[in-house]
Amino acid sequence: MPRRSKPAPTRSSEDVDEVCLAFNLRRASRLVSQVYDDAYRFMGLRNTQFSLLYALTKVQPATVQELAKQLDVERTTLTRNLAPLEKDGFLTVTRGEDQREKRIELTEKGTKILAEGFPAWCAIQDRIEAMFGSEATNRLINDLRRLADTLS
Repeated sequence: MPRRSKPAPTRSSEDVDEVCLAFNLRRASRLVSQVYDDAYRFMGLRNTQFSLLYALTKVQPATVQELAKQLDVERTTLTRNLAPLEKDGFLTVTRGEDQREKRIELTEKGTKILAEGFPAWCAIQDRIEAMFGSEATNRLINDLRRLADTLS
């Protein structure tokens, strides 16, 4: 049985920050995102943009609907996030066979920026693993995947 670092708090209104999954997950997410944003700043990208470009490598060419499903985001949010990446020449958005369908593909420039950013990604992954521990990092990633799969 795993040991807890401190006893579980009661579920009173004063203890929400101690027991709320959403509160703690968002806090950790903001802090992790800041670290990755700092790592990608030299490229002029944010973590969300780098992640979106990387996700596109797994399914391209993709429709907005396919990519939104892969990322678990609303299509309107994805469309809004694609616009600056298209403007900067990292991807193209074209009409599919069905005129209502939008197809997304990485450009050569998008592929190049991902290659340039990969060493930064490796360095930040290594840094977090060194601080948090390799086993803890892998366990957390697997638990988060399982949680996402459970909720989707």
